[in-house]
Amino acid sequence: MATLMHTSGNQSTSPETQEKRLFPIRLIAEQTGINPVTLRAWERRYGLIQPERTAKGHRMYREDDLRRIFRIKEWLERGVAVSQVKALLDNQTTSSGTDFAVTDTEMPEWSGLVSQSADWLSQGLITRFDQQLNQLTAIYPVQMLNQFFWPPLLDFIYRAGEYQQLIRIQFYAWLRNRTGIRLSHRNMPSATRPVWLLAPVPGQTMDPELCLTALTCADLNIPVLMLDSLPEWSFLHLLEEQKNLTGIVLFTREKLPEFSKSEHQMLNSLKSPLYLSGAACVLHQGDSMPWQACTSWSELNFISQE
Repeated sequence: MATLMHTSGNQSTSPETQEKRLFPIRLIAEQTGINPVTLRAWERRYGLIQPERTAKGHRMYREDDLRRIFRIKEWLERGVAVSQVKALLDNQTTSSGTDFAVTDTEMPEWSGLVSQSADWLSQGLITRFDQQLNQLTAIYPVQMLNQFFWPPLLDFIYRAGEYQQLIRIQFYAWLRNRTGIRLSHRNMPSATRPVWLLAPVPGQTMDPELCLTALTCADLNIPVLMLDSLPEWSFLHLLEEQKNLTGIVLFTREKLPEFSKSEHQMLNSLKSPLYLSGAACVLHQGDSMPWQACTSWSELNFISQE
């Protein structure tokens, strides 16, 4: 397989060499962590990149395109709206790479998007909410949504009250369905393909952050197996025997009870890397257990794109 390295400055190849090095969208997506749908949207809607085309119309990217995509990511990570990135990139080109400060007028209306989403969920307009999310996922990398969109929206969904409970019920049903559909399209079944196991801790129910982790993995082409529940801790061993597991991530929203001696032994004998995440994870960071506690699901190191 051809590989593509992100180079900069005096490491760049000559213009003559660059003309000969063209890469398909699949390799660019793997190198940058930006899925092909988003790359196409950046091209068609905003003119941020202009790849070459083959005789059959397939997109082929130069190393200059790769560097430009990384610059786009940098601006988005600083909070700039995608519609304003092109002007900033053009200014950088004409000003010999001079850096520009981000002003308040350049910040995307994330608070407005979250507020609108909350209103649609409050009114039970799940289809409108789903349409908006489809638009956002086509434009912004999944990491941007994890940083600017999902945390404040989950804060709204988790609020106490009977009406909020109704919102949560409908949101959880939508999220579970969406996750199942995405995983069925992105995760091709294979008996030997290594996968990350995502599940609630035994005795607890499905956590929305578990589904969001699975959606993030689907967008980043990370194979996962998501389970709605685990009857007992011993099932982790059974799953290790049955599946080729890359690692295990368990989610908890409640403090875990004391472990028995046999449960301690079972967890310590697991061969797969074990993570604990979720809202109550912070309560178990100091435990002498064979897991790595990660309070923020979006910062699990296997889905981070540092």
